[in-house]
Amino acid sequence: MYSILFRSSIFKALALCLLLLFGVRGEGYGQRVYADAQRNGTTGGGGSIVDPTNSINQADLTDFTRLSSSSLIGVSTSWQQLIFSTTTISTTATVYIKINSSGALLGGGITVQAYAGSSILNVGNPVQTQTTSFTSIDGNTYLAVTGSNSFNAVRITLSSPVALGTSTANIYYAFYEPVNKRCADVLGVSVGGTGISLGGGVSNPLNAVDNNLTTYSSLTGGLLGLGYTITQTAYFSNLSNPGDAATITFSLPPSLLQLSLFNNVTINLYNGNTLVNTGTIGSLLSLDLLGLLRSGQRYTVSLSSTPVFDRIEIAIATGVSLLTDFRIHEIQRTPAKPTVPIAYPQVQAVCYGQTATLTAAPTSSGSVLRWYNQVNDGTLIQEGSPYITPPITVAEGDTAFFYVAATWNSACPAESERVKVAVVANSLPSITLSPLASMCQGETSVSIAYTTTTNSPTSYSITWTDSPTDFINVVNQMLTPNSINLSVPGSAAIGTYSGILKVKSANGCVSSEISFSVEIHPKPSPPHITAN
Repeated sequence: MYSILFRSSIFKALALCLLLLFGVRGEGYGQRVYADAQRNGTTGGGGSIVDPTNSINQADLTDFTRLSSSSLIGVSTSWQQLIFSTTTISTTATVYIKINSSGALLGGGITVQAYAGSSILNVGNPVQTQTTSFTSIDGNTYLAVTGSNSFNAVRITLSSPVALGTSTANIYYAFYEPVNKRCADVLGVSVGGTGISLGGGVSNPLNAVDNNLTTYSSLTGGLLGLGYTITQTAYFSNLSNPGDAATITFSLPPSLLQLSLFNNVTINLYNGNTLVNTGTIGSLLSLDLLGLLRSGQRYTVSLSSTPVFDRIEIAIATGVSLLTDFRIHEIQRTPAKPTVPIAYPQVQAVCYGQTATLTAAPTSSGSVLRWYNQVNDGTLIQEGSPYITPPITVAEGDTAFFYVAATWNSACPAESERVKVAVVANSLPSITLSPLASMCQGETSVSIAYTTTTNSPTSYSITWTDSPTDFINVVNQMLTPNSINLSVPGSAAIGTYSGILKVKSANGCVSSEISFSVEIHPKPSPPHITAN
Protein backbone atom coordinates (compact mmCIF):
# COMPACT_ATOMS: atom_id res chain seq x y z
CA MET A 1 0.00 0.00 0.00
CA TYR A 2 1.25 3.45 -0.89
CA SER A 3 0.17 6.55 0.98
CA ILE A 4 0.31 10.10 -0.44
CA LEU A 5 0.07 12.64 2.36
CA PHE A 6 -0.82 16.21 1.53
CA ARG A 7 0.95 17.84 4.47
CA SER A 8 3.43 20.26 2.88
CA SER A 9 2.92 23.79 1.76
CA ILE A 10 2.25 24.42 -1.93
CA PHE A 11 5.63 26.07 -2.39
CA LYS A 12 7.57 23.19 -0.88
CA ALA A 13 5.66 20.72 -3.00
CA LEU A 14 6.44 22.71 -6.12
CA ALA A 15 10.10 22.91 -5.21
CA LEU A 16 10.33 19.15 -4.83
CA CYS A 17 8.34 18.20 -7.90
CA LEU A 18 6.13 20.60 -9.85
CA LEU A 19 3.90 18.49 -12.04
CA LEU A 20 1.77 19.98 -14.76
CA LEU A 21 -0.78 18.33 -16.98
CA PHE A 22 -0.85 18.69 -20.75
CA GLY A 23 -3.57 16.76 -22.59
CA VAL A 24 -2.56 16.76 -26.25
CA ARG A 25 -5.68 15.09 -27.60
CA GLY A 26 -8.07 15.49 -24.74
CA GLU A 27 -9.55 13.08 -22.25
CA GLY A 28 -10.66 9.74 -23.60
CA TYR A 29 -8.26 9.67 -26.56
CA GLY A 30 -7.34 6.46 -28.30
CA GLN A 31 -7.77 3.01 -26.81
CA ARG A 32 -8.21 3.88 -23.17
CA VAL A 33 -10.01 1.30 -21.05
CA TYR A 34 -11.98 2.87 -18.20
CA ALA A 35 -13.12 1.38 -14.92
CA ASP A 36 -16.78 0.46 -15.37
CA ALA A 37 -17.89 -0.72 -11.92
CA GLN A 38 -17.43 0.46 -8.34
CA ARG A 39 -17.73 -0.31 -4.65
CA ASN A 40 -17.62 2.24 -1.86
CA GLY A 41 -17.87 2.60 1.88
CA THR A 42 -17.00 4.64 4.99
CA THR A 43 -15.59 4.14 8.48
CA GLY A 44 -16.29 6.28 11.51
CA GLY A 45 -19.15 8.69 11.64
CA GLY A 46 -17.80 11.45 9.41
CA GLY A 47 -17.40 9.84 6.00
CA SER A 48 -19.68 10.14 2.98
CA ILE A 49 -19.79 9.33 -0.74
CA VAL A 50 -21.82 11.46 -3.17
CA ASP A 51 -22.72 10.35 -6.72
CA PRO A 52 -20.68 7.13 -6.62
CA THR A 53 -21.48 6.16 -10.25
CA ASN A 54 -20.20 9.43 -11.74
CA SER A 55 -16.61 8.16 -11.66
CA ILE A 56 -17.55 5.26 -13.96
CA ASN A 57 -19.68 7.37 -16.31
CA GLN A 58 -17.71 7.26 -19.54
CA ALA A 59 -20.31 9.39 -21.30
CA ASP A 60 -19.24 12.46 -19.32
CA LEU A 61 -15.64 12.49 -18.11
CA THR A 62 -16.21 15.77 -16.29
CA ASP A 63 -18.50 14.04 -13.78
CA PHE A 64 -16.98 13.05 -10.47
CA THR A 65 -17.69 11.15 -7.30
CA ARG A 66 -17.09 13.15 -4.11
CA LEU A 67 -15.53 11.53 -1.06
CA SER A 68 -15.70 13.40 2.26
CA SER A 69 -14.04 12.56 5.58
CA SER A 70 -14.53 14.69 8.66
CA SER A 71 -12.60 14.72 11.95
CA LEU A 72 -15.24 16.76 13.76
CA ILE A 73 -16.62 13.67 15.51
CA GLY A 74 -13.50 11.50 15.45
CA VAL A 75 -11.35 9.76 12.85
CA SER A 76 -13.19 8.75 9.69
CA THR A 77 -12.47 7.53 6.19
CA SER A 78 -14.35 7.23 2.93
CA TRP A 79 -13.32 5.06 0.03
CA GLN A 80 -14.24 4.06 -3.48
CA GLN A 81 -12.99 1.01 -5.33
CA LEU A 82 -12.96 1.44 -9.13
CA ILE A 83 -13.22 -1.91 -10.93
CA PHE A 84 -12.29 -3.01 -14.46
CA SER A 85 -14.92 -5.71 -14.65
CA THR A 86 -13.96 -7.26 -17.99
CA THR A 87 -10.18 -6.88 -18.07
CA THR A 88 -7.11 -7.50 -15.97
CA ILE A 89 -4.27 -5.01 -15.73
CA SER A 90 -0.88 -6.63 -16.11
CA THR A 91 2.26 -5.70 -14.22
CA THR A 92 3.47 -3.87 -17.34
CA ALA A 93 0.55 -1.42 -17.42
CA THR A 94 -0.23 1.68 -15.36
CA VAL A 95 -3.65 2.79 -14.18
CA TYR A 96 -4.18 6.54 -14.05
CA ILE A 97 -6.75 8.09 -11.73
CA LYS A 98 -7.88 11.68 -12.16
CA ILE A 99 -8.63 13.17 -8.76
CA ASN A 100 -8.96 16.54 -7.06
CA SER A 101 -8.48 16.87 -3.32
CA SER A 102 -9.08 19.71 -0.88
CA GLY A 103 -7.21 17.91 1.87
CA ALA A 104 -3.66 19.00 1.00
CA LEU A 105 -3.64 22.11 3.16
CA LEU A 106 -5.56 20.42 6.01
CA GLY A 107 -3.18 17.53 6.50
CA GLY A 108 -5.56 14.92 5.09
CA GLY A 109 -4.23 11.79 3.41
CA ILE A 110 -5.09 9.68 0.38
CA THR A 111 -4.20 6.00 0.20
CA VAL A 112 -4.25 3.93 -2.99
CA GLN A 113 -4.39 0.13 -3.08
CA ALA A 114 -4.62 -2.26 -6.04
CA TYR A 115 -6.78 -5.40 -5.82
CA ALA A 116 -7.05 -8.60 -7.85
CA GLY A 117 -10.28 -10.56 -8.34
CA SER A 118 -12.58 -7.64 -7.48
CA SER A 119 -16.24 -7.35 -8.40
CA ILE A 120 -19.16 -5.32 -7.16
CA LEU A 121 -19.85 -8.17 -4.72
CA ASN A 122 -16.26 -9.04 -3.78
CA VAL A 123 -13.49 -6.80 -2.51
CA GLY A 124 -10.79 -9.06 -3.94
CA ASN A 125 -7.22 -9.59 -2.76
CA PRO A 126 -4.75 -6.74 -2.18
CA VAL A 127 -1.75 -6.49 -4.50
CA GLN A 128 1.51 -4.78 -3.62
CA THR A 129 1.11 -1.29 -5.06
CA GLN A 130 3.30 1.57 -6.19
CA THR A 131 1.78 4.99 -6.73
CA THR A 132 3.11 8.34 -7.85
CA SER A 133 1.20 11.55 -8.40
CA PHE A 134 1.37 14.59 -10.61
CA THR A 135 -0.73 17.68 -10.31
CA SER A 136 -2.28 19.70 -13.13
CA ILE A 137 -2.34 23.47 -13.36
CA ASP A 138 -6.08 23.51 -12.65
CA GLY A 139 -5.55 21.82 -9.29
CA ASN A 140 -6.39 18.26 -10.32
CA THR A 141 -4.09 15.37 -9.55
CA TYR A 142 -3.28 12.22 -11.47
CA LEU A 143 -2.36 9.12 -9.52
CA ALA A 144 -0.24 6.59 -11.46
CA VAL A 145 -0.78 3.10 -10.04
CA THR A 146 1.18 -0.07 -10.79
CA GLY A 147 1.04 -3.49 -9.18
CA SER A 148 3.60 -6.19 -8.47
CA ASN A 149 1.01 -8.69 -9.75
CA SER A 150 -1.93 -8.42 -12.11
CA PHE A 151 -4.96 -6.59 -10.74
CA ASN A 152 -8.35 -5.32 -11.86
CA ALA A 153 -9.32 -2.65 -9.32
CA VAL A 154 -7.91 0.31 -7.43
CA ARG A 155 -9.24 1.62 -4.13
CA ILE A 156 -8.86 5.30 -3.21
CA THR A 157 -9.25 5.95 0.51
CA LEU A 158 -9.57 9.46 1.94
CA SER A 159 -8.82 9.88 5.63
CA SER A 160 -9.99 12.75 7.77
CA PRO A 161 -7.55 15.58 8.55
CA VAL A 162 -5.45 15.55 11.69
CA ALA A 163 -6.79 18.97 12.64
CA LEU A 164 -10.51 19.47 13.06
CA GLY A 165 -12.12 19.82 9.66
CA THR A 166 -13.22 17.96 6.56
CA SER A 167 -11.22 16.63 3.64
CA THR A 168 -12.83 16.10 0.24
CA ALA A 169 -11.68 14.33 -2.90
CA ASN A 170 -13.33 14.36 -6.32
CA ILE A 171 -12.70 11.17 -8.31
CA TYR A 172 -13.32 11.62 -12.04
CA TYR A 173 -12.26 8.29 -13.56
CA ALA A 174 -9.61 5.60 -13.74
CA PHE A 175 -8.17 4.24 -16.98
CA TYR A 176 -5.30 2.38 -18.55
CA GLU A 177 -4.14 1.95 -22.13
CA PRO A 178 -3.14 -1.36 -23.72
CA VAL A 179 0.58 -1.86 -24.18
CA ASN A 180 2.31 -1.53 -27.53
CA LYS A 181 0.08 1.25 -28.74
CA ARG A 182 1.97 3.35 -31.25
CA CYS A 183 0.93 6.79 -30.07
CA ALA A 184 0.52 7.97 -26.51
CA ASP A 185 -0.76 11.06 -24.78
CA VAL A 186 1.70 13.00 -22.72
CA LEU A 187 -0.22 13.12 -19.46
CA GLY A 188 2.07 15.57 -17.75
CA VAL A 189 5.58 16.73 -17.00
CA SER A 190 7.42 16.98 -13.74
CA VAL A 191 10.45 18.96 -12.68
CA GLY A 192 12.72 18.43 -9.73
CA GLY A 193 16.30 18.26 -8.61
CA THR A 194 18.80 17.48 -5.89
CA GLY A 195 21.55 19.47 -4.22
CA ILE A 196 21.86 23.19 -3.70
CA SER A 197 21.55 25.84 -6.39
CA LEU A 198 20.82 29.56 -6.29
CA GLY A 199 18.50 30.61 -9.09
CA GLY A 200 18.26 27.16 -10.65
CA GLY A 201 15.14 25.36 -11.85
CA VAL A 202 12.87 24.84 -14.83
CA SER A 203 10.74 27.47 -16.52
CA ASN A 204 7.83 26.86 -18.91
CA PRO A 205 7.92 23.06 -18.45
CA LEU A 206 4.79 22.45 -20.56
CA ASN A 207 6.57 23.85 -23.61
CA ALA A 208 8.56 20.62 -23.76
CA VAL A 209 5.43 18.57 -24.56
CA ASP A 210 3.28 20.95 -26.62
CA ASN A 211 4.07 19.43 -30.05
CA ASN A 212 5.57 22.76 -31.06
CA LEU A 213 9.28 22.59 -31.82
CA THR A 214 9.67 26.37 -31.74
CA THR A 215 8.85 26.62 -28.01
CA TYR A 216 10.96 25.23 -25.19
CA SER A 217 11.35 24.78 -21.47
CA SER A 218 14.54 26.11 -19.89
CA LEU A 219 16.58 24.15 -17.36
CA THR A 220 18.74 26.62 -15.47
CA GLY A 221 21.72 25.59 -13.39
CA GLY A 222 21.89 28.68 -11.23
CA LEU A 223 24.93 30.29 -9.64
CA LEU A 224 25.95 27.54 -7.21
CA GLY A 225 25.11 24.53 -9.34
CA LEU A 226 28.07 22.27 -8.64
CA GLY A 227 26.75 18.88 -7.57
CA TYR A 228 23.17 19.88 -8.34
CA THR A 229 20.89 17.86 -10.62
CA ILE A 230 17.93 19.32 -12.49
CA THR A 231 15.32 16.94 -13.91
CA GLN A 232 12.32 17.20 -16.16
CA THR A 233 10.16 14.14 -16.78
CA ALA A 234 7.41 13.46 -19.32
CA TYR A 235 4.75 10.86 -18.43
CA PHE A 236 3.04 8.88 -21.19
CA SER A 237 -0.31 7.17 -21.01
CA ASN A 238 0.97 3.72 -22.00
CA LEU A 239 4.11 1.68 -22.54
CA SER A 240 6.26 1.86 -25.64
CA ASN A 241 6.85 -0.93 -28.11
CA PRO A 242 10.14 -2.77 -27.65
CA GLY A 243 12.76 -0.93 -29.67
CA ASP A 244 10.98 2.43 -29.72
CA ALA A 245 12.90 5.59 -28.91
CA ALA A 246 12.92 8.51 -26.54
CA THR A 247 13.46 11.48 -28.83
CA ILE A 248 14.69 14.78 -27.40
CA THR A 249 14.93 18.05 -29.31
CA PHE A 250 17.04 20.68 -27.58
CA SER A 251 19.15 23.78 -28.11
CA LEU A 252 21.60 25.98 -26.26
CA PRO A 253 22.41 29.67 -26.38
CA PRO A 254 25.48 29.73 -28.68
CA SER A 255 27.66 31.24 -25.96
CA LEU A 256 27.18 28.14 -23.79
CA LEU A 257 28.32 25.51 -26.26
CA GLN A 258 30.80 23.22 -24.55
CA LEU A 259 31.15 19.63 -25.70
CA SER A 260 31.85 18.50 -22.14
CA LEU A 261 28.37 19.65 -21.16
CA PHE A 262 26.63 16.91 -23.12
CA ASN A 263 28.19 14.16 -21.05
CA ASN A 264 26.34 15.66 -18.07
CA VAL A 265 22.93 15.50 -19.77
CA THR A 266 21.31 12.10 -19.24
CA ILE A 267 18.18 10.54 -20.74
CA ASN A 268 16.63 8.12 -18.25
CA LEU A 269 13.80 5.80 -19.31
CA TYR A 270 11.38 4.36 -16.75
CA ASN A 271 8.75 1.65 -16.75
CA GLY A 272 6.60 3.00 -13.96
CA ASN A 273 9.08 3.74 -11.17
CA THR A 274 11.74 1.35 -12.50
CA LEU A 275 14.72 2.68 -14.44
CA VAL A 276 15.09 0.48 -17.54
CA ASN A 277 17.56 2.34 -19.77
CA THR A 278 19.85 5.36 -19.74
CA GLY A 279 22.21 7.23 -22.03
CA THR A 280 23.95 10.59 -22.29
CA ILE A 281 23.22 13.10 -25.01
CA GLY A 282 26.97 13.26 -25.59
CA SER A 283 27.00 9.61 -26.65
CA LEU A 284 24.11 10.22 -29.08
CA LEU A 285 25.40 13.44 -30.56
CA SER A 286 26.50 13.53 -34.20
CA LEU A 287 29.52 15.81 -34.17
CA ASP A 288 29.13 16.84 -37.80
CA LEU A 289 25.99 18.80 -36.89
CA LEU A 290 27.49 20.78 -34.04
CA GLY A 291 27.27 23.81 -36.28
CA LEU A 292 23.52 23.82 -35.60
CA LEU A 293 24.12 24.19 -31.88
CA ARG A 294 26.80 26.81 -32.42
CA SER A 295 24.23 28.96 -34.20
CA GLY A 296 21.53 28.37 -31.57
CA GLN A 297 19.46 26.01 -33.73
CA ARG A 298 17.65 22.89 -32.54
CA TYR A 299 19.17 19.44 -32.49
CA THR A 300 17.37 16.09 -32.12
CA VAL A 301 18.67 12.84 -30.65
CA SER A 302 16.94 9.47 -30.23
CA LEU A 303 17.69 6.83 -27.60
CA SER A 304 16.13 3.51 -28.63
CA SER A 305 15.28 0.95 -25.98
CA THR A 306 14.44 -2.72 -26.05
CA PRO A 307 12.99 -2.53 -22.50
CA VAL A 308 9.62 -0.80 -22.71
CA PHE A 309 9.07 2.55 -20.98
CA ASP A 310 6.36 5.09 -20.21
CA ARG A 311 8.42 7.91 -18.67
CA ILE A 312 11.28 9.94 -20.09
CA GLU A 313 13.46 11.93 -17.72
CA ILE A 314 16.08 14.51 -18.72
CA ALA A 315 18.62 14.94 -15.92
CA ILE A 316 21.35 17.57 -16.00
CA ALA A 317 24.26 17.42 -13.59
CA THR A 318 25.06 21.11 -13.42
CA GLY A 319 28.27 22.94 -12.68
CA VAL A 320 30.40 25.68 -14.13
CA SER A 321 29.63 24.51 -17.69
CA LEU A 322 25.92 25.42 -17.42
CA LEU A 323 25.33 28.94 -16.14
CA THR A 324 22.10 29.92 -17.88
CA ASP A 325 19.77 27.53 -19.66
CA PHE A 326 19.48 24.22 -21.47
CA ARG A 327 16.43 24.37 -23.74
CA ILE A 328 14.18 21.36 -24.26
CA HIS A 329 11.93 21.94 -27.27
CA GLU A 330 10.18 18.59 -27.17
CA ILE A 331 10.22 15.29 -25.30
CA GLN A 332 8.61 12.60 -27.47
CA ARG A 333 8.21 8.88 -27.78
CA THR A 334 8.83 7.92 -31.40
CA PRO A 335 9.85 5.02 -33.58
CA ALA A 336 13.57 4.34 -33.55
CA LYS A 337 15.46 6.26 -36.21
CA PRO A 338 15.69 4.43 -39.56
CA THR A 339 18.60 2.29 -40.64
CA VAL A 340 20.37 3.56 -43.75
CA PRO A 341 22.86 1.40 -45.70
CA ILE A 342 25.01 4.40 -46.64
CA ALA A 343 24.67 6.99 -43.87
CA TYR A 344 26.84 10.06 -43.40
CA PRO A 345 29.84 10.39 -43.05
CA GLN A 346 29.80 7.74 -45.79
CA VAL A 347 28.67 9.18 -49.09
CA GLN A 348 26.84 7.87 -52.11
CA ALA A 349 28.36 9.09 -55.36
CA VAL A 350 26.55 9.96 -58.59
CA CYS A 351 27.65 11.87 -61.62
CA TYR A 352 26.73 15.53 -61.87
CA GLY A 353 23.17 15.92 -63.12
CA GLN A 354 22.14 12.34 -62.34
CA THR A 355 19.56 11.24 -59.78
CA ALA A 356 20.41 9.14 -56.73
CA THR A 357 18.31 6.29 -55.34
CA LEU A 358 18.31 6.48 -51.56
CA THR A 359 17.05 3.63 -49.40
CA ALA A 360 16.27 3.26 -45.71
CA ALA A 361 14.41 0.79 -43.55
CA PRO A 362 12.12 1.49 -40.58
CA THR A 363 13.40 -0.01 -37.34
CA SER A 364 10.19 0.07 -35.28
CA SER A 365 7.25 -2.05 -36.38
CA GLY A 366 4.37 0.01 -37.76
CA SER A 367 6.47 3.05 -38.64
CA VAL A 368 6.89 4.77 -41.99
CA LEU A 369 9.71 6.83 -43.48
CA ARG A 370 9.73 10.54 -44.28
CA TRP A 371 12.37 12.28 -46.42
CA TYR A 372 13.46 15.90 -46.06
CA ASN A 373 16.15 18.15 -47.49
CA GLN A 374 16.76 19.92 -44.16
CA VAL A 375 17.81 18.65 -40.76
CA ASN A 376 15.15 20.84 -39.10
CA ASP A 377 11.71 21.79 -40.33
CA GLY A 378 11.69 21.92 -44.13
CA THR A 379 9.12 20.48 -46.50
CA LEU A 380 8.23 16.81 -46.52
CA ILE A 381 9.58 15.48 -49.82
CA GLN A 382 8.28 11.91 -49.80
CA GLU A 383 6.99 9.14 -47.60
CA GLY A 384 8.33 5.65 -48.13
CA SER A 385 11.47 4.10 -49.58
CA PRO A 386 13.26 4.22 -51.96
CA TYR A 387 13.52 7.94 -52.60
CA ILE A 388 14.77 8.99 -56.04
CA THR A 389 16.32 12.42 -55.76
CA PRO A 390 16.07 15.17 -58.32
CA PRO A 391 19.15 15.52 -60.55
CA ILE A 392 22.10 16.35 -58.29
CA THR A 393 23.22 19.75 -59.52
CA VAL A 394 25.29 21.06 -56.65
CA ALA A 395 28.69 22.29 -57.78
CA GLU A 396 30.69 19.41 -59.20
CA GLY A 397 32.60 17.73 -56.42
CA ASP A 398 30.25 19.12 -53.74
CA THR A 399 27.72 17.18 -51.66
CA ALA A 400 23.94 17.30 -51.45
CA PHE A 401 22.33 16.26 -48.15
CA PHE A 402 19.02 14.55 -47.49
CA TYR A 403 17.44 13.43 -44.22
CA VAL A 404 15.13 10.55 -43.37
CA ALA A 405 13.03 10.13 -40.22
CA ALA A 406 10.56 7.55 -38.97
CA THR A 407 7.05 8.32 -37.79
CA TRP A 408 3.98 6.29 -36.91
CA ASN A 409 1.57 5.37 -39.66
CA SER A 410 -1.16 7.26 -37.84
CA ALA A 411 -2.19 10.73 -36.80
CA CYS A 412 0.59 10.82 -34.21
CA PRO A 413 2.86 13.76 -35.13
CA ALA A 414 6.05 12.60 -33.39
CA GLU A 415 9.06 11.86 -35.61
CA SER A 416 12.37 10.23 -34.81
CA GLU A 417 15.75 11.83 -35.15
CA ARG A 418 16.54 12.48 -38.81
CA VAL A 419 19.35 10.42 -40.30
CA LYS A 420 21.68 12.32 -42.61
CA VAL A 421 22.39 10.92 -46.09
CA ALA A 422 25.07 12.47 -48.32
CA VAL A 423 25.25 12.36 -52.12
CA VAL A 424 28.44 13.65 -53.76
CA ALA A 425 28.29 14.93 -57.33
CA ASN A 426 31.30 13.55 -59.19
CA SER A 427 32.60 15.91 -61.87
CA LEU A 428 31.98 15.08 -65.52
CA PRO A 429 34.99 14.56 -67.79
CA SER A 430 35.41 16.71 -70.87
CA ILE A 431 37.56 16.87 -74.01
CA THR A 432 38.31 19.59 -76.55
CA LEU A 433 37.84 17.89 -79.92
CA SER A 434 38.60 19.16 -83.40
CA PRO A 435 35.19 19.57 -85.03
CA LEU A 436 36.21 18.27 -88.49
CA ALA A 437 38.31 15.54 -90.03
CA SER A 438 38.92 15.10 -93.76
CA MET A 439 39.76 12.00 -95.81
CA CYS A 440 39.61 10.75 -99.37
CA GLN A 441 37.07 8.38 -100.74
CA GLY A 442 38.09 4.78 -100.35
CA GLU A 443 40.17 5.33 -97.23
CA THR A 444 39.01 3.43 -94.14
CA SER A 445 40.41 5.44 -91.22
CA VAL A 446 41.18 8.99 -90.22
CA SER A 447 42.45 10.61 -87.02
CA ILE A 448 40.65 13.45 -85.31
CA ALA A 449 42.76 15.51 -82.93
CA TYR A 450 41.90 16.63 -79.43
CA THR A 451 43.67 18.89 -76.97
CA THR A 452 42.54 19.73 -73.45
CA THR A 453 40.90 17.12 -71.19
CA THR A 454 39.45 17.60 -67.70
CA ASN A 455 38.60 15.15 -64.91
CA SER A 456 40.67 12.33 -66.41
CA PRO A 457 38.66 10.70 -69.21
CA THR A 458 39.82 7.13 -69.90
CA SER A 459 37.53 5.91 -72.71
CA TYR A 460 35.28 7.18 -75.44
CA SER A 461 32.17 6.19 -77.36
CA ILE A 462 30.99 7.33 -80.79
CA THR A 463 27.48 7.34 -82.19
CA TRP A 464 27.12 8.11 -85.90
CA THR A 465 24.10 10.23 -86.74
CA ASP A 466 22.28 10.42 -90.07
CA SER A 467 24.78 7.99 -91.52
CA PRO A 468 24.42 4.74 -93.47
CA THR A 469 24.08 1.59 -91.43
CA ASP A 470 27.56 0.44 -92.37
CA PHE A 471 29.03 3.16 -90.14
CA ILE A 472 29.70 1.23 -86.93
CA ASN A 473 29.24 2.85 -83.51
CA VAL A 474 32.03 2.59 -80.95
CA VAL A 475 31.48 1.81 -77.26
CA ASN A 476 33.99 2.36 -74.44
CA GLN A 477 37.18 2.30 -76.44
CA MET A 478 40.41 3.23 -74.66
CA LEU A 479 41.29 6.85 -75.17
CA THR A 480 44.69 7.23 -76.87
CA PRO A 481 46.87 10.34 -76.46
CA ASN A 482 46.29 13.41 -78.66
CA SER A 483 43.96 11.90 -81.26
CA ILE A 484 41.16 9.42 -81.84
CA ASN A 485 41.18 7.07 -84.79
CA LEU A 486 37.86 6.90 -86.68
CA SER A 487 36.95 3.88 -88.79
CA VAL A 488 35.00 4.62 -91.95
CA PRO A 489 33.62 2.08 -94.43
CA GLY A 490 35.66 2.02 -97.63
CA SER A 491 32.41 2.11 -99.55
CA ALA A 492 31.34 5.43 -98.07
CA ALA A 493 30.25 7.90 -100.72
CA ILE A 494 31.59 11.40 -101.07
CA GLY A 495 29.97 13.72 -98.50
CA THR A 496 29.90 14.84 -94.88
CA TYR A 497 29.08 12.42 -92.06
CA SER A 498 28.21 13.50 -88.52
CA GLY A 499 28.85 11.83 -85.18
CA ILE A 500 28.64 12.39 -81.46
CA LEU A 501 31.51 11.60 -79.14
CA LYS A 502 31.35 11.14 -75.37
CA VAL A 503 34.24 10.46 -73.01
CA LYS A 504 33.98 8.58 -69.73
CA SER A 505 36.13 8.74 -66.60
CA ALA A 506 37.21 5.85 -64.40
CA ASN A 507 34.35 6.55 -61.92
CA GLY A 508 31.82 6.02 -64.71
CA CYS A 509 30.85 9.63 -65.31
CA VAL A 510 30.18 10.51 -68.95
CA SER A 511 30.75 13.87 -70.60
CA SER A 512 28.18 15.88 -72.45
CA GLU A 513 27.81 15.21 -76.17
CA ILE A 514 30.51 16.55 -78.49
CA SER A 515 29.57 16.82 -82.18
CA PHE A 516 32.05 16.30 -84.98
CA SER A 517 32.03 15.71 -88.73
CA VAL A 518 34.03 13.72 -91.24
CA GLU A 519 34.27 14.99 -94.84
CA ILE A 520 34.99 12.46 -97.56
CA HIS A 521 36.48 14.06 -100.68
CA PRO A 522 36.84 12.58 -104.13
CA LYS A 523 40.19 11.20 -105.03
CA PRO A 524 42.16 13.48 -107.35
CA SER A 525 42.18 12.44 -111.00
CA PRO A 526 45.24 10.50 -112.12
CA PRO A 527 47.85 12.79 -113.67
CA HIS A 528 47.80 12.97 -117.50
CA ILE A 529 51.19 11.84 -118.75
CA THR A 530 52.24 12.24 -122.40
CA ALA A 531 55.19 10.22 -123.76
CA ASN A 532 57.60 12.04 -126.03
